[in-house]
Parts: sequence; C-alpha cells; structure tokens
Amino acid sequence: MYTANHHLATQNLPTVQSCAENRAWLEQAMAEFEQRGGVVQECAIRVGGDVGGKWNGAGAIVLSNEDRTKDAEDAQRIRVLADKGAGITAIKYHLKIDLRRIKRLAQAYGIKIDSKRGATGCKGPNEANRKATAERGRKHRQQLARQAMPMIAAGDSMNTIVKALGCSKPTLARAIEENPHVAD
Repeated sequence: MYTANHHLATQNLPTVQSCAENRAWLEQAMAEFEQRGGVVQECAIRVGGDVGGKWNGAGAIVLSNEDRTKDAEDAQRIRVLADKGAGITAIKYHLKIDLRRIKRLAQAYGIKIDSKRGATGCKGPNEANRKATAERGRKHRQQLARQAMPMIAAGDSMNTIVKALGCSKPTLARAIEENPHVAD
C-alpha cells in the first residue's frame, strides 16, 4: 500500500524477475499436468481479470459492470430528452455524448429519436404561442397600413412615413402589400 512515506517504486509491483519466476512455475506446472495425461489447449478468449471495453479473441466487446451501468444511465437520459421531442443533435449538445454512441444506445435500448431535419410546420407545445404572435403581427401591419394610406395619398415619401409611424421600410412595404383593401 502506498503511503506518503513511500516512493512509487517501493509499491508491490511485479518486477522482471518475479515475472520470470512466475513463467518458470507455470511451465513446470504445465509439464507436470501433461505428464499425468492432461492436454493443454489454447483458449481464444483471455480468461481472468477485468477486460472491460477491450476486444476479446472472439471479436466481441466485453463490457464491465461499470460500462453497462454507464450505458444504462446514458440511455435513460437520452430517453427523457427524446420523449420531450429533442432531436439527435440537441441530445448530443445537451448530454455531450458522441452521435454514434447516442445512435448505438438508442438502438440497443429501443429509444425512438424523432428526426427534426426537414420537418414541416411547427407542431408542438409552443404552437399556440407562435399562432398568437403571428396574429398580433398581422393586426399591427393592418393598423400601419391604415395609418400610412392617407400619407401615401398626400404624396409623402417613404422615409417620412417610416419616421412618422416608427417602423422599418420592409415592415411598411409588407403592411401595404398585405392590406390593399384598407385604402378603399
């Protein structure tokens, strides 16, 4: 055990000599086993020790319990965001997880992540707010058109009308275009 009084080199780490001794002991044990009629076969998979996250001889990844727990926690966090309607890019930035890992976990845990690319329309919890804001904008432009028509009829310039009404030129142009009937 390492304490403040010991140097790292004094820890009980294997040395070249101890590895050689272990190798010699293993060779002797194997020879005795074979003399008794035993057969030593080579194993394709490394047995013993924690090989979490490393490739084994069969070509599959062996995950340790810590890796499985981390995957389950990440999958749960992904599921919560996906249920709220987040897309894969939003999940990536929110959780700071690689896209490939998100896709792998989603597939492994059966999580469906909606694609936000190319979506048409704004369906969701804020749709009512968006509609209300758009309606307020239409009413405001209609009012601008009513105020601007007498000025236009009097021959005022666009700069004068914009200054008087306190709006931008594009907003005034859109108001007049949307509301031609106001002049009637």
